[in-house]
Amino acid sequence: MRRLIIATIVMFFALAATAADVDDTPDTRMAAAQKYVMALDFTMLMDGALRAGLQGAPDERKEELFALAKKHIDYERMSRLMVAAMVKNFTTKELNAMVVFYGSPEGQSAMAKMPAYMGDVMPVIQSEIQRTLVGIQAELEAKHRAPTGT
Repeated sequence: MRRLIIATIVMFFALAATAADVDDTPDTRMAAAQKYVMALDFTMLMDGALRAGLQGAPDERKEELFALAKKHIDYERMSRLMVAAMVKNFTTKELNAMVVFYGSPEGQSAMAKMPAYMGDVMPVIQSEIQRTLVGIQAELEAKHRAPTGT
């Protein structure tokens, strides 16, 4: 086990040193972003996010809604948009580091836990967004009802 840990650390530093020498161009970013998508189980990630988004749905309808959503979501388009956004926002070095992490056993384990994590936080996030929107709407309505003094 100790040898495996040492080998993993050595491999990580070797990859990091190699990544540091890579030019940062749109082409190198694209190649790294595509490696990242391959290291990550994109379908599992999207399915997990979708299930998390359905947390508030009635239990008896969740599977039906999930199946309908999967039927209509264009996963290939989503993947292309994700790669384009990565090329725009991350350097080649950053993308290579993400490939190393998500390709590792720890990264894969973390991604496998992501749907459960999203299921825990998504209802709270949705509730907070809803509460915020209600507050904004009330404030705007009050502002527009207020007399102007003329």
